[in-house]
Amino acid sequence: MVGTTVTNYTLEGDKVVHETNGTDELWYYYDEGGNLVSFELNGTSYYYVKNLQGDIIAKAILAINWCLFGVYCI
Repeated sequence: MVGTTVTNYTLEGDKVVHETNGTDELWYYYDEGGNLVSFELNGTSYYYVKNLQGDIIAKAILAINWCLFGVYCI
């Protein structure tokens, strides 16, 4: 508890997968190896940019159209 704000956490095994404090809602997403790859804050998705050692060096908002083979965009 920070001040009068209560933060609730949801765990899946030893990983935090959800966090809410009554104002903000966060969802955390992991790859099959258990590494944190992205999170969603109040409906906006953010993806971590990692260096070759696996350190998180930046976060990015996904704001592009997904294209399959550079031809079919969804």
